[in-house]
Amino acid sequence: IHAAVLSIGGWHDGYRNTISHLAANIEAPVKGIVGPWIHKYPHYAAPEPRIGFLQEALRWWDRWLKDIDTGVEADPAYRAYVMD
Repeated sequence: IHAAVLSIGGWHDGYRNTISHLAANIEAPVKGIVGPWIHKYPHYAAPEPRIGFLQEALRWWDRWLKDIDTGVEADPAYRAYVMD
């Protein structure tokens, strides 16, 4: 299977190491985002920073499902948000 993958997880998630492994090993288009949130709801992260999860997902889906140039391919393969 060759499919684009957007993987988002949190530092407080039991699967937090999976995101970096996916970003490093999948040959299809892949982006990973990890930050200070739990398994779900990265847009409600406490403490900060929160991310615009829905905006990130929409950019990804528009690119890979609708073939709209959204610039996601220029984003880093792996983004890690740190806690202050």
